[in-house]
Amino acid sequence: MRFRSTAWPVLGLLALLVAGCGKSQAPQSATITLKKDGSQFSGTIVRREAASITMTGAGGDVRTFLTSEIASISYGSPNENTSRGSDNKSAGVTSSSSPTRTDVVVPAGGVLQFPAGTQFTLLSDGFIDSCCAPINYSVVGLLAKDVKNSKGEVVIPEGATFVVVLADEKTVNGQLSMTFALASAEFAGRQYRISSSAGQAENGALATFTGARIGTPEAVKRGVSIHIEDRSPMEFKAVNPLIFKVIQ
Repeated sequence: MRFRSTAWPVLGLLALLVAGCGKSQAPQSATITLKKDGSQFSGTIVRREAASITMTGAGGDVRTFLTSEIASISYGSPNENTSRGSDNKSAGVTSSSSPTRTDVVVPAGGVLQFPAGTQFTLLSDGFIDSCCAPINYSVVGLLAKDVKNSKGEVVIPEGATFVVVLADEKTVNGQLSMTFALASAEFAGRQYRISSSAGQAENGALATFTGARIGTPEAVKRGVSIHIEDRSPMEFKAVNPLIFKVIQ
């Protein structure tokens, strides 16, 4: 089966969708910082769209922001954001809102290319459960370590924000699998669309997770669903040569 490496415009600003699946989930709090004047709005995320995010403030006021207007999003209540930043540091990931590194090589023409087999280790930014994730479901991952070119130069820095999409979900021989594809990235002040050099219909960089097989002791113990915890490693591998192309 072939997957389409879909490009999403919500680069670095999407997190897990607040979705119901028969389980109660706590509303997600966040603070948005706007590009125009640096002003902030804190509240609870109530809706996400491809190009916008809607939040309810402490006073009950509801506001919708275009993702193009947003400079950064900090998750958790304002009092929790400091500790969340500490969590990022302990996990070996620097937030993409940190000062731009000077050792990152800016690609000529706004294009980065990587050969098949290149690996990208991300840490999931939130909890993912197969019960609530339809095809094309978008999640955010933070790059766990620098990606370098053949000269040893850093081209994608640790902490870069990636948007990944659920490209395929299926059950084979009683075992569920979920395959995610890299869709876009944001780092060094630029946003990139990620695709396979073989064309959009071809596989790009994929990461697959599998659940327990039905009837096994493992399935009896933890069920057959797939649960990906916050800050779990997501190991992506380029199935075909990849192209990162600047879109902003």
